[in-house]
Amino acid sequence: MYTEEIKQRRLLSKTARPKLAATTGALASAGSSLTVLAMHSLVIFYALYFLTNDYGALSNGSGNFVVRAIIRVLFGISVALLAAAVVSAYRAGKGRLLSQVDRGLIYFLLLVGLLAFFRGLFTTENVIASDQNPLLTLFVNPDVGGLIWFIPFVAIAGANRATLELLRSLFFFYTVIGTAIAAYFIAAHFILHKPVDMYDYLFTKVILFGLYPLVMLPSKGKIREQIVGLTGLALFMALQLLTYRRQDLAMSTVCLFYFLVLRHPRTTASFFLTLLIWSAATVVLTIIAVSSLTYYNVIEAQWVADDRSFIYTEFMATFSLIDWLIGRGALGTYYSQYFAYLILKGIPGGDFYYRQNIESAYLHYVLKTGLIGLVPFVIISVRAAFNAFFRHGHSTSRAVGMLICMRLVGSFVGNQSMFAPDTVLFWLLIGYALSKDVAMSPSRISETRVLRTISQGGSAPSLRAAKSPS
Repeated sequence: MYTEEIKQRRLLSKTARPKLAATTGALASAGSSLTVLAMHSLVIFYALYFLTNDYGALSNGSGNFVVRAIIRVLFGISVALLAAAVVSAYRAGKGRLLSQVDRGLIYFLLLVGLLAFFRGLFTTENVIASDQNPLLTLFVNPDVGGLIWFIPFVAIAGANRATLELLRSLFFFYTVIGTAIAAYFIAAHFILHKPVDMYDYLFTKVILFGLYPLVMLPSKGKIREQIVGLTGLALFMALQLLTYRRQDLAMSTVCLFYFLVLRHPRTTASFFLTLLIWSAATVVLTIIAVSSLTYYNVIEAQWVADDRSFIYTEFMATFSLIDWLIGRGALGTYYSQYFAYLILKGIPGGDFYYRQNIESAYLHYVLKTGLIGLVPFVIISVRAAFNAFFRHGHSTSRAVGMLICMRLVGSFVGNQSMFAPDTVLFWLLIGYALSKDVAMSPSRISETRVLRTISQGGSAPSLRAAKSPS
């Protein structure tokens, strides 16, 4: 009797395996698709939010109320889609593709984020509520809101290799749009004599969030992706020259270097196309640089000016030991003497002197979550970069590692966490770089497929069919 019961259980187990595998695959596919939809919603949301911000093109429009209502709906949709993508990926077992250490770091960051969020419920002193209500700022503001600190959870969705593959078309789509926008601003600058300002550039940057991945990730011979990516990069660098964005210009230069040296096109046609585009781009960029130097005297005024070190000094002067340890919560602020001076003298363009944001991702982490948030953030980011460069061993992971490193280097003077496309993309790349699925060697993938097929009662497939992840 006991033997018969064991046989029945084994039979049921063999019958259930294909159904379980199909269910798991469907959940994983749904998670990847939901991530792409979430990114679409997030880009549209943040672009509209930026346009209706204090200095945006729609900030004083008559339909501002309707636009803000649409923005909040899009924000809710983005949050819901990201949450659904993470839940689908987790149920599909993608959470197990991250090691116990990495999962522990992510869960710890979520606990720290939860602490920062709840502290924000009671931290309203000196808060500039950009949504006219501190609690509304906490829940829906993408720049300083509390939901920012839950974004690390999307690394679970990024651990699925299929997610990055699906995001390629998203990068291409928005790079086309962003390139057209950049071309318009440059044409308006030189033809219509309408100077490009910082907000024109920052809006373009929101749309071009996928430009660097498009240029640096292997394109599998798709020449149109190379054309769009290189053209977009050339125009983006032109905007950076016109608006004196030193850090971003340095990152664009690294991106170009990576493409030309480490991801050099193999075919003759691709080589000559790259040479043609960048010959024309060099001429255009030189003309822009010379005109900028001639008319704006940027050598002294812009390119070598120190506009960051005082932020570090002011920030550190106001922090106590407990602030360094646990931060000041999602709505935490710090006092800036510099911006207080601007307001006192009536000089426009500055922030309020109790600042909710700071132009350094690392200090921003300390401000909101303290060292208990910064330290695990640094550890998991460095681990991801190391895995991508040295353990995975294929071109896609190396490009992902370089993108992570670019973000980390730029975080000393920018890249603060926001509920924006670039921050979500960063954590998706972190998940990809840490994933065991990506780390599996071709032989190990072949072995796994063979064992899975045999366990389901099929014949062993040819090992030659297995392909390396790319």
